[in-house]
Parts: sequence; structure tokens; C-alpha cells
Amino acid sequence: MPALRLTSLLPLLLLPMASALSLIPVSRLTVPGSADVRAVQPLPDGSAALCLGSRWVQLGMAGNDAGQLERSVPTVGKCESLALSPDGKRLVSGAEGGFEVWNVADGSRVLARPVPMQPAQAGFLSNDVMLFGTSNGVDTLNLQSGQRQTVKQGAVKALFVAPDGKRAVIGDGQRVQLVSLSDFRVLSGHVCESDCNVKNAHFSADGRTAAVQVGDLLIGLRAGLPSTTVLRRVSAAVGLPQPNNTVLTRSEER
Repeated sequence: MPALRLTSLLPLLLLPMASALSLIPVSRLTVPGSADVRAVQPLPDGSAALCLGSRWVQLGMAGNDAGQLERSVPTVGKCESLALSPDGKRLVSGAEGGFEVWNVADGSRVLARPVPMQPAQAGFLSNDVMLFGTSNGVDTLNLQSGQRQTVKQGAVKALFVAPDGKRAVIGDGQRVQLVSLSDFRVLSGHVCESDCNVKNAHFSADGRTAAVQVGDLLIGLRAGLPSTTVLRRVSAAVGLPQPNNTVLTRSEER
């Protein structure tokens, strides 16, 4: 899977500084505090939610709102992952020790759940059903009834759900796989040679391709095909799969 490097692609214009996060143009906004951006989730109104230390923030990304801090919401621990419900009304944040579900409209918290996983990562199967990984497997949680069910056995170290809720990237500490969530059939996979820490995963528009940072590699997983290595020896990398089978990347080399 060939790679195309761009440094001017939103939402990859997040430049870490010593003690703050700045957006280009730098004069528009500086958010004090941690510059450790762990996740970026575009929102329906054109803004974006970012994991920034022990909080998630909502930032304007276009037009007159570009660079405006719209909301800053504390999380139960260090914010590590974000996912949006299919209808765009709810946001789930994963942190050390659990996850929280938020109303996008006003930033209010819907629920908080402790999960024995460090960090907890979750996504949506539908507007009312969540999927999350634990030390024992993959569970679902119905937000209306509160019913929780284990749907796949086996320890989960990382889980990222595609926006349409049909596929997910799952890491177990030895492998990273793109799976179908209807039956957990493996669509593509990568066997780790050493470091199997999954740092982030981003999906193509159709959900059939994912670019995943695993250790110091950025890999591509495409349904029906073997994994491919996009970048090597990177300390931090984000890839956005494109319709023409390329990946737009931003990375920091070791």
C-alpha cells in the first residue's frame, strides 16, 4: 500500500509543543496544558474532538470557527481514545480504567463505566449499542437497557471500531487484526515481531481499510488482503486511508 506524505492535512495539523498545543495558524489558538494528543474525532458540525491529557476538547476546524476552543471536558483519567455514534449524537472517550459516554450537543456525560483494561477503548455498533474490549474479551453494552454481553472471548489489548460499526481493528498483544463485527471473521492481519502496542487506527470511508500504528510501524490492513507496511521506524504516526488505496500520513521518525 503506497504512502503519500502531507503536512497540511486536517486533522493532522496538530503540532506538539513543550507545554501547549497550537493549531495553524498559530496565532489563532493555543490551548494550555498537555500537548499529548492521543486521538482526533471529527464531529458532524465540522469541528473536532481531541484527547488532550485528562480531558477531551472540541475545536473549530473550518471557516470563522477555525481554531476556536468550543468545549473542554475533564475525563476520568488520561484520555486515550474517542469514537462517535453513527448518528453523531454521542461520543465515547476511553481512559485509564474505564470509558465515558457524552452528549455531543452539550458535553454532558451520559454514563461512566469502569473496565479492567489499560486504557479502555470503545466504539459503537449502533446508536444504542457499544462495543468495548476487556482483559477477558470483547463485550457489548446496550445504553438503553444496560444489558452487557461478552461476544468474543480472549484478552483484548486494543480495539478501534469503524464509524459504521461493521468492522474493527483488534490487538491481543501478539497480533493486530481487521475483523468483521457480524461474526468476528478475520479480514486482514499482522503478526507482531516485537512491539505490538497499538497506538492508533484510522479507517477508510467504506471501513474496509485501516491504517494502524503498531510499535514503530504504520501498517495497512485491507479486507481480503495481507497486511502491508506503510512506514517504518516512526515514534508517532497517523495514516488516513484514501479511496485509491494510498495512505495520507503524518509521522515523526525515531
